[in-house]
Amino acid sequence: MRRGVTLAECMVASAVLGLLVLALISGVTVATRIADDNAQLLAAEAVAWDAAWKRFNEDYRDLVLNETTGWQNLSSNAVPVLSVYDTPAKLRVDVSAVAETGWLADLKVITADVEWGPEARRRSLAGAGHAVQVWRGDMGRVP
Repeated sequence: MRRGVTLAECMVASAVLGLLVLALISGVTVATRIADDNAQLLAAEAVAWDAAWKRFNEDYRDLVLNETTGWQNLSSNAVPVLSVYDTPAKLRVDVSAVAETGWLADLKVITADVEWGPEARRRSLAGAGHAVQVWRGDMGRVP
């Protein structure tokens, strides 16, 4: 009776091990791409929230209705995660009136959106369903 592993068994085991390694490497690249996409989305949301809250903290009378800043380029220092493409990331902040809510206060909505990515495949928070909105009432912020 012989003991040991035959050459055929060794070749089958090597082939299975090779397929497992290739699947693992492929899985790592997919996981890296997903993590990179999530990092970009979080960075874009952070910029949008900062811009929206900056406008929110202004005096209510200074918020002009139907005011749009237009798309403004973001510097690579402000958002290094979104600056890896050939076109710069852009920010837009809008101030508009809220439709009739039945409240006694006049409300204004501040919407911030960020656009980033290569020229051929631009992404935006609004396109991903993540546009940032804050509502501002006429109640004073300081005593």
